[in-house]
Amino acid sequence: MSSGIIIAIIVAAVVVIVLVIGVWMAVRRRHLRERFGPEYERAVESGDSRTAAERDLREREQRHD
Repeated sequence: MSSGIIIAIIVAAVVVIVLVIGVWMAVRRRHLRERFGPEYERAVESGDSRTAAERDLREREQRHD
């Protein structure tokens, strides 16, 4: 196998991984929006970052489950 094919396979694998992570994050974000409704928007607006607000909401969700 030539080095060009190996590089192409590695690049393709990285692209697939990035796409999977992006879709997974979008699904999690949608779930939080649907579960918390307006509270999601308030948490994101008042928090330091979207990631921190979403982490807080996931922790809240786990405590209540």
